[in-house]
Amino acid sequence: MADKKPEFYRTKTGVGYIKMTWLDLVRYSGMIAPICDFCATPLSGEQDVTLIPALNQAVCPKCAEKYIKTARPYPEDAPIVQRREAFYKKFYGLDGEKDG
Repeated sequence: MADKKPEFYRTKTGVGYIKMTWLDLVRYSGMIAPICDFCATPLSGEQDVTLIPALNQAVCPKCAEKYIKTARPYPEDAPIVQRREAFYKKFYGLDGEKDG
Protein backbone atom coordinates (compact mmCIF):
# COMPACT_ATOMS: atom_id res chain seq x y z
CA MET A 1 0.00 0.00 0.00
CA ALA A 2 1.34 3.43 -0.96
CA ASP A 3 1.90 6.01 1.73
CA LYS A 4 -0.82 8.63 1.92
CA LYS A 5 0.65 12.12 1.53
CA PRO A 6 -0.82 15.05 3.51
CA GLU A 7 -3.14 17.28 1.47
CA PHE A 8 -4.20 20.88 2.00
CA TYR A 9 -7.88 21.79 1.62
CA ARG A 10 -9.82 25.04 1.80
CA THR A 11 -13.52 25.31 2.60
CA LYS A 12 -15.90 27.50 0.61
CA THR A 13 -15.73 29.99 3.47
CA GLY A 14 -11.92 30.17 3.23
CA VAL A 15 -10.81 28.03 6.17
CA GLY A 16 -7.70 25.94 5.47
CA TYR A 17 -6.97 22.52 6.89
CA ILE A 18 -4.63 19.59 6.20
CA LYS A 19 -5.67 15.94 6.02
CA MET A 20 -2.96 13.53 7.14
CA THR A 21 -2.23 10.33 9.01
CA TRP A 22 -1.29 10.18 12.66
CA LEU A 23 2.29 9.38 11.62
CA ASP A 24 2.46 12.63 9.64
CA LEU A 25 1.35 14.44 12.79
CA VAL A 26 4.01 12.61 14.84
CA ARG A 27 6.65 13.68 12.30
CA TYR A 28 5.85 17.31 13.10
CA SER A 29 4.93 17.17 16.79
CA GLY A 30 7.29 14.47 18.01
CA MET A 31 4.53 13.14 20.26
CA ILE A 32 4.25 9.37 19.85
CA ALA A 33 0.73 9.20 21.29
CA PRO A 34 -1.15 12.24 19.94
CA ILE A 35 -4.73 13.00 20.98
CA CYS A 36 -7.53 15.06 19.44
CA ASP A 37 -7.19 18.63 20.67
CA PHE A 38 -10.99 18.95 20.88
CA CYS A 39 -12.19 15.72 22.52
CA ALA A 40 -8.96 13.99 23.68
CA THR A 41 -9.60 10.83 21.63
CA PRO A 42 -6.31 9.01 20.93
CA LEU A 43 -5.10 9.58 17.36
CA SER A 44 -2.54 6.76 17.31
CA GLY A 45 -3.25 4.55 14.31
CA GLU A 46 -5.73 7.06 12.83
CA GLN A 47 -5.41 7.45 9.06
CA ASP A 48 -7.67 10.53 8.89
CA VAL A 49 -6.29 13.28 11.13
CA THR A 50 -7.10 16.91 10.38
CA LEU A 51 -4.57 19.62 11.21
CA ILE A 52 -6.10 23.09 11.55
CA PRO A 53 -3.36 25.71 11.00
CA ALA A 54 -5.55 28.62 12.20
CA LEU A 55 -5.86 26.94 15.60
CA ASN A 56 -2.55 25.07 15.51
CA GLN A 57 -4.49 21.95 16.54
CA ALA A 58 -5.03 18.41 15.27
CA VAL A 59 -8.41 16.72 15.52
CA CYS A 60 -10.09 13.34 15.01
CA PRO A 61 -12.47 12.71 12.07
CA LYS A 62 -15.60 13.30 14.16
CA CYS A 63 -14.43 16.67 15.50
CA ALA A 64 -13.03 17.66 12.09
CA GLU A 65 -16.40 17.11 10.45
CA LYS A 66 -18.10 19.41 12.96
CA TYR A 67 -15.37 22.05 12.74
CA ILE A 68 -15.25 22.14 8.93
CA LYS A 69 -19.03 22.64 8.73
CA THR A 70 -19.05 25.61 11.12
CA ALA A 71 -15.62 27.28 10.87
CA ARG A 72 -15.39 30.82 9.58
CA PRO A 73 -12.28 32.93 9.07
CA TYR A 74 -11.77 36.09 11.10
CA PRO A 75 -10.15 38.92 9.10
CA GLU A 76 -8.13 40.08 12.12
CA ASP A 77 -6.50 36.63 12.31
CA ALA A 78 -5.46 36.58 8.64
CA PRO A 79 -1.75 37.42 9.14
CA ILE A 80 -1.31 34.67 11.74
CA VAL A 81 -3.29 32.13 9.73
CA GLN A 82 -1.30 32.90 6.56
CA ARG A 83 2.00 32.38 8.40
CA ARG A 84 0.83 29.12 9.95
CA GLU A 85 -0.52 27.79 6.65
CA ALA A 86 2.74 28.69 4.89
CA PHE A 87 4.75 26.97 7.63
CA TYR A 88 2.77 23.71 7.44
CA LYS A 89 2.73 23.72 3.63
CA LYS A 90 6.52 24.07 3.61
CA PHE A 91 7.03 21.47 6.37
CA TYR A 92 4.91 18.87 4.58
CA GLY A 93 5.97 19.88 1.05
CA LEU A 94 2.46 20.87 -0.01
CA ASP A 95 2.12 23.10 -3.04
CA GLY A 96 -1.56 23.09 -3.96
CA GLU A 97 -5.00 23.32 -2.46
CA LYS A 98 -8.12 21.24 -2.89
CA ASP A 99 -11.71 22.31 -2.34
CA GLY A 100 -12.91 20.97 0.96
